[in-house]
Order: sequence, then structure tokens, then C-alpha cells
Amino acid sequence: MISDMTTRTTVNKLLRMFNHAGYEAYIVGGAVRDGIMERPIHDYDITTSATPEQIIEFADKNNIHSIPTGIDFGTITLLFNKEAFQVTTFRIDADEYDGRHTRVFWATNLNLDLSRRDFTINAMAMNYYGHIFDPFCGQHDIQKKIIRAVGNPIHRFMGAGKTQKGDRLRSVRAARFATTLDFRIDPPTYDAMTQTDITGVAKERIRDEFIKIIMSPNRVNGFKLLDKSGLLKQFIPEFEALKGLPVGGIEHHPEKDTFIHTIAALASLKKNASLDLILATLLHDIGKPATQNELHFYNHEVVGAEMTDNILKRLEFTKVVRSRVKFLVANHMRMHLFNDMRESKKIRLIQHEQFPDLWDLLRADIMVAEDMYKVDIIQQFKSEFYHHPAPPVRLITGHDVLKSGIKPGPEVAIILTEIEDQILEGRIIDRVGALRMLYRMQINKILDRRKDVSIILS
Repeated sequence: MISDMTTRTTVNKLLRMFNHAGYEAYIVGGAVRDGIMERPIHDYDITTSATPEQIIEFADKNNIHSIPTGIDFGTITLLFNKEAFQVTTFRIDADEYDGRHTRVFWATNLNLDLSRRDFTINAMAMNYYGHIFDPFCGQHDIQKKIIRAVGNPIHRFMGAGKTQKGDRLRSVRAARFATTLDFRIDPPTYDAMTQTDITGVAKERIRDEFIKIIMSPNRVNGFKLLDKSGLLKQFIPEFEALKGLPVGGIEHHPEKDTFIHTIAALASLKKNASLDLILATLLHDIGKPATQNELHFYNHEVVGAEMTDNILKRLEFTKVVRSRVKFLVANHMRMHLFNDMRESKKIRLIQHEQFPDLWDLLRADIMVAEDMYKVDIIQQFKSEFYHHPAPPVRLITGHDVLKSGIKPGPEVAIILTEIEDQILEGRIIDRVGALRMLYRMQINKILDRRKDVSIILS
């Protein structure tokens, strides 16, 4: 039932050691669930009747290294047989809630600890004999493929009365488990999701759940569930403006609605698509409402790139992810116009490290067969380029440009780029040609200045 026998043997040894020391100890939560479902188990969490201080004392007596990673919440990490295990004291919720995390007290038995957990499929424990403790019928819900909150789902998500013993992020976690496990949500639990206000939940916690949803091969159903439940608009409200908005170019977009188009594009991605590509696909048209002019959306990719950066920043994505996704959104229309670009720009684009994701974004954005010629054009150019690669572009340096008489400044980069474009297009084949081009540009610049002076004097 529980896989990864090497780690399981180590866990069992640790459980027996706790028992011999006079404490109850069980595998709990996701490891039990995944073992029943015969899914890979990534982490083994342990719950015990020992208090945090007793866990540390137990570790010291048995020469086990302990780390008080979450001691305020009863969690101690034990490094045992070169593996790390989080060991947490039985807990119950306190009567205070700060809108983000519930305060906890130590519980006296396992059932009380399991009663505070989010969903029935996570409210199970297993002892070292392999016996499963399942007071809330989690095994039944796994068999029926149901996500059901433990107890009253409204109380589980939002708290009850003055006690406010809840965690509003659990509503998003319900969507995550339904997505990643391909389960359905029990109606009362779903109703509670639709009533949950998550605006006060820490954005990085929402981000982490959102990532797990969209990285799942079942991402489309997960995204729709977030939208239908009303959770999505609470952390990315910009999507609401896409609903009912014409896509533009109706003959090329039969879905006729930008939000529906976005979902269709998301559905077209490969199961193992990168996070950058998935986010860019979701946000590639986010700038359209702000740029609508009848059925045209000029520069929506430029506006959308800035909006994308702001959205991802709000959700506390890293600067690296924000930069990469912003690039994809900003450049997705260049792929549509690939055939009209000068050859050097085409080469630069396909040489870019993010070109594979940009290529997949184009394919996701194209919805009808008549537009697939754009893909064929790029494919043909790629084949020709890789069969006859362009020469190296660094035939001259910035030092060469300065020696020609150009003063330091932005103009140096402009000149280097123009010469590199000429090299990529095969008009310059060696350093001599590059230097000739440089001095020709310098002479033209001098002549242009003389022309300007003569116009002024006349």
C-alpha cells in the first residue's frame, strides 16, 4: 500500500522508537492518501503524542539530530538515517485566527488531531503495523474520487462565530486536490468555496497552490474550477475583463471570446509545458481590454507585458519568472508577423533561449487550420537556418566603434547591432567588411551633419 520501501522501513523504525519511548506516533496526511492511491510518496509526515520538548528530548537520547523548524506550531524536523522527517505534536485549533493562520494547542489524542485537518482524504493516519485510522471516511472518498471537507466546510474554510477557526486557503487547496487527483468536489464543500473570501490570505500561499494547479496535466479543469467558484477573480481580477471581449480577427478565432480563447490556448499546451509558457499563455491577451479599438487591439502585447509583470509581482513570483513570462507576452505577436521581419531579426528570434516556449505559445494562440501557415513559415526558416547556420556576429567590438570616432553612448550599441544584422543577413562575411561598414556609417553621419548645417545656414 505504502510505496518506497526503503524510506518506509526507516519511518517504521522511527515510529517503533517513539512507541518504545512511551509515545504514540503515526504516519499522517498525504503519505497515507498517496499510499492508498498507489501514487509516488515524496514526504512522510509523522504525528505524535509527544510535545515539541519531548520530541527534542527523545531525539537527544537516541542520537538523532533535531531542528526546531516549526516549534511554535509543534513541528520538529528529525534527521534520521540520512533522511528528514517532520514530526508534529497532536494539535487542535485555538480560539484565535488572524485571517491567515490558525493558532494551535496540543491535543490529547489522534482523533482530535485528525479532526482539524482540511479534507477527509488527508485526515488519515497509519501506525507501523500498517493499520489505518480513518475516522472521517477518507478511504471511501478516495474510492469515490471526492474532495470533501472535514466537518462543516464553511467552518473549515472561514471559521465559526467568534472563534474564526479556519484557513481560507483551504478553498484554493480544494481546487488544487480536485485538479491534481482528478476528483470532483462534494457539493457542500464547493458551496463553501464560493463563499470564501481569500483576499486576506498571504499572496505567496495562493501563488504556490495556483502553480500546482496550472502545472497539472489537468490544468484546464483546475483553471475553470477556480473561475467558476469565484476564487480566481479574487487574486487575478484582470481575467474578468476578458469575458465577452471579442478576440479580434473573428475569421481566425471561432471562439469569439477572449476568455474562452485563453482557455482553449491553455488546453492546447503539452502536459509537460513549462511554468513560463503556461503563465504566458494565460496572460498573453491580458492587455486587450485596455487597448480595444473596435475589433482591433493595437500594442496589446506591450500593454499586456507590463500588466503581466504587475500581476506576477503582486503574487510574489520571482524576478526571473516575471522577466521570462513578460518576454513571452511582449513578443508573442512578433511570431505572428515573422514572415514580414528582416532576416536578421528572424535569426535573432530563433536563437533566443526562450524561442521554444515562444514557438509553443504561437501554436497555442493559433486556433484554426487557415493560420497554420504561420507555423510552417517559421518551421521552414528554422530548417534552412540550422542546415546553413549564420556566421558569427562578433566581427568587431565596441572598441573598434570608439576608434572610428564615435563617442561613448547608446549610439555604439546601435551601430554594433546594425553591423551584426548585416552579418546575419550575409552582406558582411569578414572583419574587413565589418570595418568598411563601420567607417561608411561614420562618413554618412558626417555628411548628414554637414547637410543639416547647410540647411540651417540657408
